[in-house]
Amino acid sequence: MIKNESGAVAKKQTILLEYLRDDDAIKQTENPFLAEQNRVRKVLIGNCRLMDIKMEKGGNFEMTPKKEDKYFECDQTKGTVAGGQEVQVKFVFKPPSIDPLLQDIGALKGLGQWIESVWECKLTGGYVEPGTPDAQSIDIVLRSYVEQI
Repeated sequence: MIKNESGAVAKKQTILLEYLRDDDAIKQTENPFLAEQNRVRKVLIGNCRLMDIKMEKGGNFEMTPKKEDKYFECDQTKGTVAGGQEVQVKFVFKPPSIDPLLQDIGALKGLGQWIESVWECKLTGGYVEPGTPDAQSIDIVLRSYVEQI
């Protein structure tokens, strides 16, 4: 439970990573960063460098899915970030293969549904002000469109 400055319980922080539909990604010819968003989304985890190096501590992170996840993978589920450094964590969308019999039927093209998966990012360590909890938890919501009947 995290409390804000007034003592009230604060809402858990959430990051939403939404993947582009394949049709929208194909249209992104001028911007390769946007074009890759139909399969890969990234989160940057950093640890600030302090002026007083004696007070500096490494930070740790851990990514865990709230339930078994067959559509999304994380390239780094655990790691450490030294002061003044940052780590890029990738979440890759693995869509199911489309049935070859249904693939060529134009009326069914694009039919499907949005799916969501929630991963928990636990942050510990690093510099923490006195009286502040050492651990922090953030939900990362991964959302993508799956073309399936």
